[in-house]
Amino acid sequence: MFGHHGDRALGVASVNCLVGQPGQFTEQVMATHTAWGKQHLKIEAYHWVLAFGTDELDPGDPEAVSKALELASTMARLAWLTRQTLLVAQNDGESGLLHVHVLVGSVDPLTDRAARGDDMSWTRVAPIQWLAMDALLALGHSCRCRRLRTWRSRG
Repeated sequence: MFGHHGDRALGVASVNCLVGQPGQFTEQVMATHTAWGKQHLKIEAYHWVLAFGTDELDPGDPEAVSKALELASTMARLAWLTRQTLLVAQNDGESGLLHVHVLVGSVDPLTDRAARGDDMSWTRVAPIQWLAMDALLALGHSCRCRRLRTWRSRG
């Protein structure tokens, strides 16, 4: 996701963790797992991708990267409150479209609760994506996202 030297990332943001280097998110998530005795979970993190069409955000516009990351971080705050979340914006790949990878740690650092299927289900998260867009539109931002996909990262 970051590329060999971090060169694939157009922008990086985080929610509920500090991330300055590519490996820091993994270190912090695993430290949370260890602190709560949950080192052997089947699913260590969840992976969402927010993809933007060229009619939504221009992949060559640096300001569009900021908008995409703002939408993703707003969605993460609404959807997962206290979970550690890493956001990485890219525009590479076959389509060249701007997209944001959203990685969500499985264990909540405050409650020790591991995420369940309902926490990360499409039916729960998709409406939150729309709430995040509405919140940004109310602040005067024009940012829409049509495509939301999810994967589960296994250890």
